[in-house]
Amino acid sequence: MKSWILYVVVLFSYAEADHNPCEELAGDVSGQVTGSGFHLLTPAVREIREGETYRVVLVGMKEAFAHFTVAAKDSNLQIVGTWTPTSVNSRVGMCNDSDYVTNLNDEESSVQEFDWTAPSPLNGPIDFVYLAGTVNATTPLLNATLNRPPYKILAAIPEGCEEDPASCDYYAAWKVNEEDFALRDIELRGNVEGWIALGLSVDRLMGGGEIDDVLACQADPNGMVFVKDTFNYADSRGNLIDDPHLDSHNLTSQGIFNQITSLENGHMMCSFSRMTGLSGAMDFDLLGEHYLFFGLDPDGTGEAYASLSFHSFKIPIISTQNYSFTFDGLTMQDNLVPEGERGEIFLSFSNPLASFGYPVGCERSACQYYVQWFVDGDGLVFELEAASEGWVAIGLSPDPLMSGGAFDDVIACQATPNDLRVVGKDLNNPSGAKANELDSNQHVELLSGEVSNGRISCLVRRPNVTGDANDYPLDMSVYILSAYGTAQNSPDSALTYHGPNNRFLTGAPVNLFAPVIVTTPPPPPPELRAHGILMLWAWVLLAATAIFYARYTRPAYPNGEWFEVHRALLTASVVLTDIGFILIFVALRGFLFFGPSNPIGSAHFVIGCIVVGFQIYNPIIAAFRCHPGSTYRVIFDLIHGVLIGSIVEILAFINCGLGLWRFVEFTRRPEQFWVFVVLAIIVFLFEVTMATYHFISKYVLSHLSKPASNLPPADVELRATVQDVPDSDSDKSAAPKKKSPSKDSFFRRLAAIVFSIVIIIFLVVLTVLIGIGSY
Repeated sequence: MKSWILYVVVLFSYAEADHNPCEELAGDVSGQVTGSGFHLLTPAVREIREGETYRVVLVGMKEAFAHFTVAAKDSNLQIVGTWTPTSVNSRVGMCNDSDYVTNLNDEESSVQEFDWTAPSPLNGPIDFVYLAGTVNATTPLLNATLNRPPYKILAAIPEGCEEDPASCDYYAAWKVNEEDFALRDIELRGNVEGWIALGLSVDRLMGGGEIDDVLACQADPNGMVFVKDTFNYADSRGNLIDDPHLDSHNLTSQGIFNQITSLENGHMMCSFSRMTGLSGAMDFDLLGEHYLFFGLDPDGTGEAYASLSFHSFKIPIISTQNYSFTFDGLTMQDNLVPEGERGEIFLSFSNPLASFGYPVGCERSACQYYVQWFVDGDGLVFELEAASEGWVAIGLSPDPLMSGGAFDDVIACQATPNDLRVVGKDLNNPSGAKANELDSNQHVELLSGEVSNGRISCLVRRPNVTGDANDYPLDMSVYILSAYGTAQNSPDSALTYHGPNNRFLTGAPVNLFAPVIVTTPPPPPPELRAHGILMLWAWVLLAATAIFYARYTRPAYPNGEWFEVHRALLTASVVLTDIGFILIFVALRGFLFFGPSNPIGSAHFVIGCIVVGFQIYNPIIAAFRCHPGSTYRVIFDLIHGVLIGSIVEILAFINCGLGLWRFVEFTRRPEQFWVFVVLAIIVFLFEVTMATYHFISKYVLSHLSKPASNLPPADVELRATVQDVPDSDSDKSAAPKKKSPSKDSFFRRLAAIVFSIVIIIFLVVLTVLIGIGSY
């Protein structure tokens, strides 16, 4: 004999404790409908056949019942059929020789099962009627056929949207299929154009130690929605499609039937039936107990054969308890979403107090960095976005320097490694330290966040006053320090360094609670630019060339010409250096952030003072130098040429590099720094080449540095020397004879000219770059 299962679902209980079943079962209830939630599940009730047996299950969904009565009526309103109790607290009663089933005692239960056999002959369609109650109350008699069960809600976000599922950001519900009790009808909805999914997990960890079974609906790029059977493989966030018939997308072999899908006005809906009792490695039995994942991606479209993209935002939301898709009485609960996650998934705010992006005037999607903020109760919500898959942050500081005289309050969002899940962070930059650190108390709440198309974006909420010593009140006047970085990191780690270019500064302090127009700082003052340009020309061209002539062109200019060039260039260098030294104090208005809070600027200032001081001191000691033939001349050469000249030249080059890097920090344009690095390398190679050649020509191939004639060798500087005694009195008034250049004089003179020209070309480029450098 064929068996069927009928479910009578009792969601509420009313009624009197004492009742007469025959009186209660009398009468016509074919038109009685109630919103109390009492339902009968039966396959094709109107097609019941004579003599066949069906299973009927009575379930109390909200509270247990102590008594009940269930019967079947034919078209003549006569109680018909034969009942066989299968639960311990049920018995068969009789009304006019006809069976009904009722409770045996007042012991409470949430599930009662019975078998009912259809009569023979069968007079018309069958209506099942029933009532149930607690010890003190009972329901009116209901016609189960007219009270079909609704979907059971698993998740409705935001809370309260279940009254209108089309308004939900995410909605998942199910019911037993009325034609086949082995199927579960599942409905998914969401305000998405990508995909929406319901996942089952053993360990409550997406892609944890066990595989996750994921049922999803996804739109393709053309807007057609497909039901998909997928899974998250163990120990990974990756998702794979579980469909052996990708070409036809026939999911019947996967136990999925009755697919209905739609995508209208940005709202996706799909429903399908899933078979229970599956036992495959990637398909879980819905009758088993699993944690549920509620996930979506608003724009993650994919072809019918494609797996799901990473979901982003603050999902998946995970149920707090195991769940089984069975009508098991009191274990059935509405809305399994944890209380703290029942707010809107797609938060939207209007009327931002302020916003700005970089580059100035950029469209948001094209901005390297973008921020806007909104009032939210007693705090603010910051919306951050950057062209990075690492992190994005906004800093609040009383001064316009990161880690300046006071600490910086930092609010950030960062993607975690591997899975790109966005987390919110509350950090600070301690005064005088470039590295940031996590606050011991976190007051930043992540509302949403995602990494998509190479960009990170998020919404974070911060109260105005937190009581934390590392958090400034949001209503105080502060500079905004904005930055982003490329490195991902774990939730309990600080942010990595953003680099010289990926940070931005407001031009004036702002009150975040007041509508303002955020301005960027003005370009570096012209005095600052002039300082840098003058110092480069003074040292990289004039001083370096003067030293080059003194070192390598003496044999080529034996009559002191090299000394004239050396002295003239160094004199010009001193003049430009002194002017540049004065201009920097004018540019900074006499104020410098000095100390560990500004290490590069401080080092630049100290080295600059040393260089300027020795540049003034070196010509003074040169004026009192001894004769080239003096015994003590070697001491002067050592101090003037090596200890001061060479060392100061090296310090000057280093300081020019520091100054240019500081300029990069001001302008976020590193081109000028790298041009200088190339130039410094070229100058170094020139020096190494000429020093090697000079050594070889003097000690190995000494004939190269000797004069082309037999005249005495060249003196080392322009100074009167002792001449040979004239042969006669007539020779006393004759001018000294000029000395001949060395045999390699052409090479040495050419090297000096090329050296100068190369430096001039690079300095012209640097001058242009510094002149146009701006925020």
